[in-house]
Amino acid sequence: MRRGILIVMTWVTTLSLGVLTTGCGSTRNVAAKTSTQSLVLPTSTSNGGNSSGNNGSVGNGGSEDPRANLRPPYEFSVVGYGYEQVLTFTVQARDHLEVQFEPQAQTTPITGTNGYFPYSQLAVHFQIGSDTATRRATPLLSNGVVLTSQKSPVEDYTVYAQSHCGTATPLCTYQVKVMMPNYDAQCYYQGFCFPYFPTHTHVRSLLDSQSHTIGDVWQGTLRIGTDQTQELL
Repeated sequence: MRRGILIVMTWVTTLSLGVLTTGCGSTRNVAAKTSTQSLVLPTSTSNGGNSSGNNGSVGNGGSEDPRANLRPPYEFSVVGYGYEQVLTFTVQARDHLEVQFEPQAQTTPITGTNGYFPYSQLAVHFQIGSDTATRRATPLLSNGVVLTSQKSPVEDYTVYAQSHCGTATPLCTYQVKVMMPNYDAQCYYQGFCFPYFPTHTHVRSLLDSQSHTIGDVWQGTLRIGTDQTQELL
């Protein structure tokens, strides 16, 4: 009997209280904001092994997959606003946990405006739960605007999962966080490039007059491999 898997996507925007300067020279205090959304993905499909949820779909596994008889790794659309937003994906696993990110071009303007900082490269950080020792950064990855689109190297958290989930437990719950985005908008859009300027900067975080987050949008695809999917290669 196949077990169902509950995947909860939680959007947590943690904007530390402080003062940010906008492009017009005005400042606003930034306060914490939180929102949550959940979805359930089925363990069986009727379209050749591919399925989709409200915000997630199933991707393709590798050709030399030791877990080849299982469903393909999960794919989720990732859309964040500003540097401080943390996107959390809750999955169940025991012996296998693999994570990969692929950026996409920024196509959404800042809320309430017609402008945005387009970028050609994006980097993010992964983290498992609140354990900062698991935090790992991807390299700057091309989103396909200038060069061919790139996927990050697979971050393999298998040893971590095996050390934190006992053999007597069928499945354990892990929170995979995508956070701390950096982009090359300063160089790509404004022409302020290395070696005179940094190769990348934090994605901008701003608030409008109603304290709504209107920071630059960063987006891509998150892939997660678990005990219940093919290996993420």
